Amino acid sequence: MKYLLLFVDSATGHYQIDEKNSIVLNAFLRGNIFTSRFSVMDNLLDCTYEKSGDEIILPL
Repeated sequence: MKYLLLFVDSATGHYQIDEKNSIVLNAFLRGNIFTSRFSVMDNLLDCTYEKSGDEIILPL
């Protein structure tokens, strides 16, 4: 399933990731690094991705 990336605020690099199932995650773009933090079943997850052109990719 493809998620929807929503633009929130250019001054802070704030975005939201809409999973299209009532879950919306906050995310931030700093330079070419895109991060989000959320909890699942009492576990805090930090996800970091890299912006490459017009795409967000998971760094290897």
